[in-house]
Formats: sequence, C-alpha cells, structure tokens
Amino acid sequence: YYFAIKTLDEVPNISYMSNIATAATPLQDKFSCTACTAVIVRSTLNRVAAQDNALLSSCFGKDPATTLPGGRSCTPADINKDGSVNQADVDCLRSVYFQTCTASP
Repeated sequence: YYFAIKTLDEVPNISYMSNIATAATPLQDKFSCTACTAVIVRSTLNRVAAQDNALLSSCFGKDPATTLPGGRSCTPADINKDGSVNQADVDCLRSVYFQTCTASP
C-alpha cells in the first residue's frame, strides 16, 4: 500500500503532495494451532495441560535448542516452529488449553 497526503486551508491553498509512505500487510501465517500441535509434554491423556504450560514457561524467551536443568529440551515448546519460544507459542497454548489431541500431530 502507498499513502500520500494533500491538504487545503480555508482560502483554499492546496499543499503539495507529502512524502509517500509505504506499508505492507504481513503474509498469511501457515501455522495452524491445534491441540495436537500444542501438546508439548506427551502423556497417555494427550491433552494440553499444566505440564505443557510449565515447560513453556521455563523455556519462554529461550532458544529452542536450550536444554533445561534436569535434561528437558525446549524444542517442543517452540510450538509454531519459528525458531523462538515466544508469545505466539503462549497464545497457541492458551487457545487450546485442556483440549485433547484426537489425531497425530
């Protein structure tokens, strides 16, 4: 998109065109947040639950390659696989909290 402004006063004196500003809309994100993509800690229930939230909280702001004390990897906490454990991962987890994955992720 391109934007420019012209103004006029009460006389009317018309201004020259302003500098042109440009903006672009972001590309559509291809990631789809589902209970199956947000189950971080695999269990027999296969449900997004407190243990997923705990791991995500521990890994928030870290590189997914980080290994936490005790040997837990942050890789699964990067739910959308964008290379960072960030707010997008938190938002996904919250949107499907306590839902059960009924298919393979």
